[in-house]
Amino acid sequence: MALADSTGAITDVNTSAAGRFVRGEIVIQGTGNYAQGTSGLRISGQFGGAIDEAAWIDEGQEFGIQDLGFFHGVDDNSDGISDTIEGMHFTMDINVVDHKSWDHVDNGGAAGVAGSDNVAALAISGLALEGTIMMGSLYLDSSTASVDRQSLGSVLVKDIDMTGTTVYIYGH
Repeated sequence: MALADSTGAITDVNTSAAGRFVRGEIVIQGTGNYAQGTSGLRISGQFGGAIDEAAWIDEGQEFGIQDLGFFHGVDDNSDGISDTIEGMHFTMDINVVDHKSWDHVDNGGAAGVAGSDNVAALAISGLALEGTIMMGSLYLDSSTASVDRQSLGSVLVKDIDMTGTTVYIYGH
């Protein structure tokens, strides 16, 4: 699998890694207005890569993944086919907000949920993740020779998009 990034570069200072990387970047910006109590962070960027093989081995039994990749395909010539790849795109906003917390309560033996007062919560919002995750082969192996591997198949999760997701985290 030879991977080129969106500029077409396939070489690195480490020549043994030529064609096996995707350039990535992370940008962190302040948002809002501190004086109005609306300050926060916006984190955005792109990341990607490829792993030849990852496995969990326990007492001679092995479960693994071959050819794991995560990236965002780019159609350079508008023919509907991704010609090059770049890192998966992501964006998120992190803010401290007043939000109603929810507590699990015991209603005479019946579990329930009750809302309480607004409390400060860490809000991760504006979440966007766009890209593709591929796994060339999920396998099982019970021998020392990799030729006896039993493939469970391949996985392709294409065009991931988490736009509009918000997560709240409360202190305890």
